[in-house]
Amino acid sequence: MPPIVSKRKLLNIYKAELFYELHRASECIRIFEIKYGKIFEEFERELKSSPENFEAWDDYMEWKACVKAFKR
Repeated sequence: MPPIVSKRKLLNIYKAELFYELHRASECIRIFEIKYGKIFEEFERELKSSPENFEAWDDYMEWKACVKAFKR
C-alpha cells in the first residue's frame, strides 16, 4: 500500500515549488539587470529601436520569459 500524504504536506510541497520558481525567475531578472544596467522595460524599448544584435535578442527572449514567470 502506497504511503498516505496529508493535504498539509502536499500544500507545503506546492508552496516550496512556487517559492523555488519565484526565486529562480527573480534571480534570472536580477542577472540581466546587472548585465545590462537597466530594467526589462528599458532594455526592451532600446532593443526594438536599435540595430539587430543577436546576443541581445537571445537575452531578451530569456529575460522576457523570466519576467512572465515571475508575474505568473
